[in-house]
Amino acid sequence: MELVAKMPYFTLGNLRIIGVSPHYLRVFLSRQVKAGAVVRLKNGLYTSQRYIDEAKVGGQISPLLEFLAGVMYMPSYLSGEL
Repeated sequence: MELVAKMPYFTLGNLRIIGVSPHYLRVFLSRQVKAGAVVRLKNGLYTSQRYIDEAKVGGQISPLLEFLAGVMYMPSYLSGEL
């Protein structure tokens, strides 16, 4: 989990570099989501709860959420209009 704790988001593809089978990764991530260590953003897209907690402490949760929204729904943009 140390590997993904410093990443704003990750996918199964990002984790395949560690040389573990995709089936094991899916099972592992499912267990981590149930334990609350990983947050599933959408199918195949995750972030660590630790990264979110650090963003909250650092006062950067709003920019993080905007960034993740852009990643989840590409192409996208945020309007400055009110």
